[in-house]
Amino acid sequence: MARHLEEAKVLLKDHDNRLPFVIDAGSGMYLNAMLLDIDLYPRVSSLYRERALSMAAGGGNVRREARRIELSLAGAQEERGSIWKGEPRYDTTMIYLRSEMEDLEERISFRSRRIVNEGLTEVGSLLDSLVPSVLPNVSVRDSIGFRELAGVAQGEISKQDAESRINTRTRKLARRQIRWFDKLSSTLQGRANIITLRNLHDDEATEIIDGLCSTKRK
Repeated sequence: MARHLEEAKVLLKDHDNRLPFVIDAGSGMYLNAMLLDIDLYPRVSSLYRERALSMAAGGGNVRREARRIELSLAGAQEERGSIWKGEPRYDTTMIYLRSEMEDLEERISFRSRRIVNEGLTEVGSLLDSLVPSVLPNVSVRDSIGFRELAGVAQGEISKQDAESRINTRTRKLARRQIRWFDKLSSTLQGRANIITLRNLHDDEATEIIDGLCSTKRK
């Protein structure tokens, strides 16, 4: 993430400030790092990362524990500044699509069913093509959908169980993301233009987005 942030800053350094740009962030943490001037942990070598993964194996949250161990091995200070306290780097407009939970859960159920119906063949083919001793990295193995479909492909759970587990994990992720973006919009309040929409397809949303685009073009 730190490397990507530095590359983005180089690109934006030569950016014409009269023109808008869109931040395409893969995670809430990356979005915070782009928008807010906060300190990041140093880059960790692949050697430390592999050792940390080995040491964290068998624990509860393997990724979180591995991250803690690799930073410790790299000598990073444990006390860091808050990821919510930095000043905004840019003149920011945040359009926050915060769907109603009933609508969101319906979409999640549809997506979970689609993943099971359309993704099983792909996951099965991937597992068949791998050498038994070589598995996808931990991020892939633990990702929503892959873990469950791998269980179906290997005869450990049924398709119905897989769909239920994907649905449950996705809902938990959605709630975590909502809490994150609620806090981010609150943090930026008064320091950025925050627009919260419930439905991207209603007339109000279209009017707001069109207005922003026309303003930037001027």
